[in-house]
Amino acid sequence: MKIRGPSDPAGPIEGAEGQAPTPRTSFAERLDRTGGAGPGQPSGAVSGVAEVARSLEAGETTPRAVLDRLIAQAVDAQLGPDAPTEARARLVAAMTELCDNDPLVGERLRRLGEKSSR
Repeated sequence: MKIRGPSDPAGPIEGAEGQAPTPRTSFAERLDRTGGAGPGQPSGAVSGVAEVARSLEAGETTPRAVLDRLIAQAVDAQLGPDAPTEARARLVAAMTELCDNDPLVGERLRRLGEKSSR
């Protein structure tokens, strides 16, 4: 990366001596423009997880069904609603296989099953 000086033909650096700095947009302003969740508001992903956690704690579902639901939510978020069925099925299968072969996920599912059966 080349550092430009005040005598560089491309002109002085923004905010350099003698120039007014360019106004910057804060992170909160950019987030507001994009329609993101504001302070104290859960994002869609967080509220989805909270809903799944509530149904698990209430005994309305099993840990495996929760995992399948979270995988489906992740696939929807990544591929979008118009994704081809084949692509969606391949991603669901790959994520399911990863979770099935992960010892930490297996242990967590076992523990959640014990908690929900109490």
